[in-house]
Amino acid sequence: MKGFHIQIDTADDLTGIKFALYDNDERVMPQIDTVNFDYLVDADYSGEHTLELTYYREGLPEVESDRINFYSGNFTLPTLTLEVTATVY
Repeated sequence: MKGFHIQIDTADDLTGIKFALYDNDERVMPQIDTVNFDYLVDADYSGEHTLELTYYREGLPEVESDRINFYSGNFTLPTLTLEVTATVY
């Protein structure tokens, strides 16, 4: 497995605050209660991916902040047209 190590830095009081992680608009980690965590992905994690974070008060997950986009990446190899020549010497 591969993954991301995510650290949230803030000077705000986070007592009673939880976070949710989205990967390509899918809520993949709904109840994060720490500012330092790992998000593991399958070995075949490919394509365009956008990671976003939201926060909410504990006990009120339906009242969620706007998404904060913090990472975008393309995990797909480009399509190349290659001509390879081997020379024997």
